[in-house]
Amino acid sequence: MKRIALILTAGIFVLLAAALAAYLTVYGSLPDLDGEIDIAGISAPVTIERDAFGVPTIRGSNRVDVSKATGFVHGQERFFQMDLMRRAAAGELAALMGSVAVGIDQQRRIHRFRTLAREVIANTSTLERELLQAYAEGVNAGLEALSVVPFEYVLLQTNPEPWQPEDSVLTNFAMFFQLTDDDASRESDYAEIHDGLSEGIRDFVFAQGNEWDAPLLGEAWEVPAIPSPALCDLRAETTRFGRITAAMVEVQPDGAINGSNAWAVAGARTETGQAIMANDMHLDLNVPNIWYRARLLVDPPLGQGETLDLSGLMLPGTPFVVAGSNTSIAWGFTNSRGDWSDLILLEQDPDDPNTYLTPDGYQPFEVYDEVIEVRGSDPATTTSRWTRWGPVVGEDHRGRALALRWLAHLPEAVNLKMLDLERTRSVEEAIGIAPRIGIPPQNFMVADTEGSIGWTIMGRIPRRIGYDSAVPASWADGETGWQGWLAPDAYPSVINPGSGLVWTANARVTDGEALRHIGASGYALGARARQIRDGLASLQQASLDNMLAIQLDDRAVLQQRWRDLLLDALTDEAVSGNPLRSELREILGGWEGRAGVESIGYRMTREFRRRVHGEVLTHLLAGCGDFTAPIRLAGA
Repeated sequence: MKRIALILTAGIFVLLAAALAAYLTVYGSLPDLDGEIDIAGISAPVTIERDAFGVPTIRGSNRVDVSKATGFVHGQERFFQMDLMRRAAAGELAALMGSVAVGIDQQRRIHRFRTLAREVIANTSTLERELLQAYAEGVNAGLEALSVVPFEYVLLQTNPEPWQPEDSVLTNFAMFFQLTDDDASRESDYAEIHDGLSEGIRDFVFAQGNEWDAPLLGEAWEVPAIPSPALCDLRAETTRFGRITAAMVEVQPDGAINGSNAWAVAGARTETGQAIMANDMHLDLNVPNIWYRARLLVDPPLGQGETLDLSGLMLPGTPFVVAGSNTSIAWGFTNSRGDWSDLILLEQDPDDPNTYLTPDGYQPFEVYDEVIEVRGSDPATTTSRWTRWGPVVGEDHRGRALALRWLAHLPEAVNLKMLDLERTRSVEEAIGIAPRIGIPPQNFMVADTEGSIGWTIMGRIPRRIGYDSAVPASWADGETGWQGWLAPDAYPSVINPGSGLVWTANARVTDGEALRHIGASGYALGARARQIRDGLASLQQASLDNMLAIQLDDRAVLQQRWRDLLLDALTDEAVSGNPLRSELREILGGWEGRAGVESIGYRMTREFRRRVHGEVLTHLLAGCGDFTAPIRLAGA
């Protein structure tokens, strides 16, 4: 018993020592909140103060010093997040994570973003380079000031690599992966269905709009007619049903789309006479949250520069406020879900498959060999072939070689012009700047202190010529493809509409020629946008509390129609002798039409809609199409 007691006592001490070591490790990696720290290169004192929620206010006498201090804060609080973003964009995760990440790195290396980031840096202005250099120096100073490296590196038993100015550009590239169709997979899937379905059925399955739409420009569209038996006789094709059902990877009406929203109300419709801007940018849930709240104050000595007061959300890895206010304007975003990638059919020389046809004749592929460092293992390699339009990415369902034209591959589409918003003073000025800013194209919402509001697309829009961007096409004739950029005055925009309202929620926002320029990469159903629009339109003298109420609106307007449809099906005859159906009818009858966390009625109704959608679409494709590869229709 004494030996057992000694063993238990020793075990307890070991556990306590391990717990203490873990505590000291985590504690040592926490950011510095008090005191003074000397950082090389700071031209004048900078202060960092945090409010009760931990949100910092960073105050300095010039923008470069504030950028360096911002890097210091981000480096201490968010470095591991930043490290993952730059590595994910550049295809360098395996150097940190080991062989488990080699496959991801091989996929990402095809884009050669590390090389492109350096090219982007070379094309920046002097001030932009100074800000990125100062930010990088601040990040590294923040790391060095920690007693212990961020705890994630302790767990990985490695040390963080220093931050470089080009890494901030890689952070931008990481957002292109999240916010655009980086491999044009939707186009690839659509192309197979396009070839397998007749026009009438195709129009019905891939309708780009319906009665729920609430675009800023244009009207809601009618749903195409349900295919008649003359177009699609399901009874004649039952033998193929099992094969096509197996090919359907996923049919999920609205589970794959992140639901951001943004709107602005003109001063004429508010209780104060000032415009109100509301924005809720929903992206994938991460720990920590992808955004970082901060206030940046530039307060130079009298007569030595312009004062700046910026507050809002930052993207760790960059020194700019992404969405927020500069006291003259407020701005925000939702993902445009436009079509920013195209697949190009390559015509290879039958006698020399190492060449492809261009407007200048057959040209050789550019071949790039990449070495991928792998922690704990030998390096891996990958090879990519590039065309003048972009990398070769495989073959289509007919076996034809494909190249990818993606907005992120063009240096002109990625820049640091977000900086220009810091000194913008009006809606009109901001709308004019938006087409020059190089980010994944977004719905840009803006309001100013004079009561004006506006919307446009922020980001570069390619000028497409001679083809339908929804399906792959050959660009070999020189008359087809991306030819320059859409002129700023051709961008769709809305400034101070008669309604005094602008709104977006990832759904279709326009039509006509503007929609052709933007394209579509899986718009969200318009129900959220319509519910926001109707909520705003019901207000006479809008207040901040009204805006919050709309953001927290949990009425499931879309689902109420489906609840009624399900109740109509749950007749007395249908529920007779079936207690589960009887219970379901009782639940639905008592449902108040809200998507509360406790709402069983909402979950049952949503699942009913999802299953009906899946059954109908699966039968329709099984009976009326001919497909050879898996079809992904998430968000259809």
